[in-house]
Amino acid sequence: MKPRSAGQLYVRPHTMLSSLLSAMPCWYVGLAIVASLYYGARGVVGQRIAAQLLNDELKSQNKRVWKGWEIVLVRYVQDFIFHFVCSVAGFVSLFIVVVTLQGSQSIADLQAGASVLLVFCFLLGLVGVCGQLPHLLLEGRFPKGG
Repeated sequence: MKPRSAGQLYVRPHTMLSSLLSAMPCWYVGLAIVASLYYGARGVVGQRIAAQLLNDELKSQNKRVWKGWEIVLVRYVQDFIFHFVCSVAGFVSLFIVVVTLQGSQSIADLQAGASVLLVFCFLLGLVGVCGQLPHLLLEGRFPKGG
């Protein structure tokens, strides 16, 4: 480690996140991007249906309906980003679990705190990769069937 004087902040050249991302295999990054784009598009489709239903209801009440650009800017873009980020978070969480388990000699060597964190990361990863994390965050529960 580089010596530093008082008041001087030392910044490591490689952060933990960048080293984690550089360790990801290309096929895993590709899968994460494709799946995340799919879940982002899926969020847009859901918002398109919701916006159409809302506009139909507003129209029947003789109220102002949403304009096309408003729907795109306010609903589509936000929901795409939200679903995309939730899916990416799932893939990163699962990769953290894999890297941590590969780096340990034995599962018995893990301390209680690390074990709890791994279980949390695994569950977060599973829910994120399956595309259910946005619903869980927004509603506090998994969506009902249908």
